[in-house]
Amino acid sequence: MKRFILILVALLVAATGFAQPKKVNLDIKALKELVGTADRVKMNEVLKYQSTLDSGEDVFQGFNEYEQLLLAYRCRFNKNEILWNIEFGTPYPFGYHLDLTVEHGVKPYVKENPYEGLPTFFKYKWDGREIIIDCMKQTVIVSKPDAR
Repeated sequence: MKRFILILVALLVAATGFAQPKKVNLDIKALKELVGTADRVKMNEVLKYQSTLDSGEDVFQGFNEYEQLLLAYRCRFNKNEILWNIEFGTPYPFGYHLDLTVEHGVKPYVKENPYEGLPTFFKYKWDGREIIIDCMKQTVIVSKPDAR
């Protein structure tokens, strides 16, 4: 009887899709293209809506194949329901810096080296988007300031 109940619960979980988060390949270029163009419906298609914070920010989650991690993305929408800012924590912020500079040829306009000469904070401008990479806080923020 126990075995039957366990199999039934496993089938129920598998049928609802609860066990599998959405898999996405959100590299820095894909994030840049979402900001300023995507609405809540598009973000829910790309990622899975999780909850709304007290501050009004929506949290979406997805298994990021770029990093091979389940990540939570804090999204801020303007009054027209267009995404103007996305922020997420990552254990590999320097990888996004390398992706921007090496892969896409975007150079930072602000670069701080407060930790023994190692770069820890970068700001970029790319196609009207501002990208902030903070290696100490392990966060990446992509925003479109004029979409606010």
